[in-house]
Amino acid sequence: MLEECAAVAAPERAGSDCVCTAVQVAIRWSVPHLRRAMYPREERPGSAAMTLRRQSENAPYAKFVENARWERAGVIFGTLHVVGSNNNRRNDAAALSEYGERNAANLAWIDAIFERARQTEARAVVLFFQANPFLRTPGSPSGFADTLDRLAQRARAYDRPVLLVHGDGHRLLIDQPLAVSGRRMNNVTRLMVFGDIEVHGVLVTVDSASPDTFSYTPVVIPPNITPAE
Repeated sequence: MLEECAAVAAPERAGSDCVCTAVQVAIRWSVPHLRRAMYPREERPGSAAMTLRRQSENAPYAKFVENARWERAGVIFGTLHVVGSNNNRRNDAAALSEYGERNAANLAWIDAIFERARQTEARAVVLFFQANPFLRTPGSPSGFADTLDRLAQRARAYDRPVLLVHGDGHRLLIDQPLAVSGRRMNNVTRLMVFGDIEVHGVLVTVDSASPDTFSYTPVVIPPNITPAE
């Protein structure tokens, strides 16, 4: 299920959405712990392991083991540690420091993924992350502006299909919200997956012979359907 994949790609809410100081300390401790526990090997877990390349192979980004990429059937897949709320950009010195370092790493990793796509003439790029970057936090500078600008820049130069997969909105949504100067980018599609009390799956099929490249089939789990009030 893509919700699970997105959550594993970037620990949900890590470093954000906390009010209590004790909780903030626990969250900041948990990110290094999760990195050690969840990313101990250079391969994807599962019955058919695939070798991963991690941003942590580059010394300046050694801590960011969760930013990874892999390739299959001419498609490049990647993960980015982009989280809600507002990518942890808030009026707090520790949060701003964390945001600044991670944001720089994410931008560098976007560049690296699209450069690999260019070198290999990949048919498509798929990126997974947790947050909905199209949300705006009133009265605060956007923590997603840099990410969206870099994605738009790279996707426009790439000029092939790009799929952005994220959670955070807790409902299924497929659209094309990324725009440059008010013009929609037709090669970039956003898939926001189920979550929260509606936990289901989405089967994504990649067909390079199709004009749309990607097709989507919701996988509804009946016990998880919220009863109508």
